Formats: sequence, structure tokens, C-alpha cells
Amino acid sequence: MRPSWKIESYDFKQDNEWKGRDFHESVTVLSGASATGKSTPMEALLYALGLTSGTIMPEIKACDYVRLTFRVGGVRWSAVRGGGRGNRSTTVVFRNLSDQSEPVDLRVKPDKASQQSASDFTLELLGIPLLKSGGKPCTSTRSAARSAPARRTSPPGTSTG
Repeated sequence: MRPSWKIESYDFKQDNEWKGRDFHESVTVLSGASATGKSTPMEALLYALGLTSGTIMPEIKACDYVRLTFRVGGVRWSAVRGGGRGNRSTTVVFRNLSDQSEPVDLRVKPDKASQQSASDFTLELLGIPLLKSGGKPCTSTRSAARSAPARRTSPPGTSTG
């Protein structure tokens, strides 16, 4: 059985100011006429978790950073990814906020096939089985946290306090 997943908040940093939305309810419904931006929040969630590396929406390009705070089972996490400016968008910094362990900094598109990507880490957190080419299982998040090139530095404004 896969663990439960709950989105707590989604934040955007632009011009040194964090703005965002907290999610308090169990279900959030997006409705509106065609071409009114209903897909944008879903694309933004995928972007923050490193699950998309394609065209970056103008709303994300204008941001310095995007941050998603969520729970998987009983563990609280944050994922921070740079907006479309410079090369900040190439990595996602994951933090386990429940135990304050060192952040894990993973590339969206790893340099080597043997490296774990941000999307692999996300999917494994959610309990979704991963297969690499040739049917080989991906590295576990536990070993990724030990072996990934984690950096002690973090993007500005990502402290939990």
C-alpha cells in the first residue's frame, strides 16, 4: 500500500518575497472556463518536484524559486526548485522537515545514468515502483540520502524557522 500524500503549501519567491497558498482541506477543486489557467497549478506542482523538465511556464520563469511543502505518510517534506532564470532550475533540493536531516540536492536530468534524478526520488517517496532501462530497480531514497551529492547550502529563504 502506498503512503498517503498531502500538499500543505505551494510558495513562489519573486523579488525577495515569498507568496503562496496553503492547502487546509482534504480536496481542492479547480474549475473554470477553457483557457483560464486550471492546468497551471498542476504543472507548477510537477515542476517543483522535478517531474517535468520541458517548457517552463512564464509564471514559473518569473520566479526566483518555487517551494512545495507536503507530507508523505507521517513525514513532512519540502522541495525547492529555482525558477527559469539561470541554471537554478536544473536541481531540486529536498528536505525532510520531520527530522531536520541534511538536504538532498538532486538534478532534474542527471549527468550519469547511475545517478538518481529528482523525479526518481519523488516517485519513490510516493511509493511508485521505479524501473530503469533494462528493468533494473532505481536506488532507494535512503541510499540516495547517503550517497547523493547533498550540499549544506540551500536556496535563500528556505529555512523552516
